Amino acid sequence: FKAPTREGAPVLVFLPGGPGGTSIDHPPAFVPSDWGYLLTDPRGVGCNSLAALPPPDVSSAFFRTQEIAADVIAAIRYRKLDNYILFGVSYGTLLATTVAHVLERDKMVPPPKAVVLEGVLGRIFGNGDRDFQGAQYIAQWDRIRGVLPQDVLTVLDV
Repeated sequence: FKAPTREGAPVLVFLPGGPGGTSIDHPPAFVPSDWGYLLTDPRGVGCNSLAALPPPDVSSAFFRTQEIAADVIAAIRYRKLDNYILFGVSYGTLLATTVAHVLERDKMVPPPKAVVLEGVLGRIFGNGDRDFQGAQYIAQWDRIRGVLPQDVLTVLDV
């Protein structure tokens, strides 16, 4: 954890990809120097490596996204964050949306100011659009894109 150095600057809660990605040893270079950050390593990796895996009858529950999200929420609560952004990469996008959903539903702490999702969608496998699992995502994006303000589209189209 690094606190912001400027009054009013947010804390970026970084949720790495994977599962298996880590972030604690490598703060993201794109975070402005006056922002704070809270870096996370999911259960079982990085600073949270285990000496031994839990038994199979327990590990499926131990490594669930809901449990990892609860860990992130516990860290947000512990740091008493009220001005923060959830930033998820790859698997971290699923984790970020889960964390945001639980926070909104349970109202345990103030919600994030934003949820940023950095992921990749491609058509490398399958048989054209018929088998493409991201087709619904693209359809929704096309629908939303049509109502976005021009200044937002300018930034996104860079």
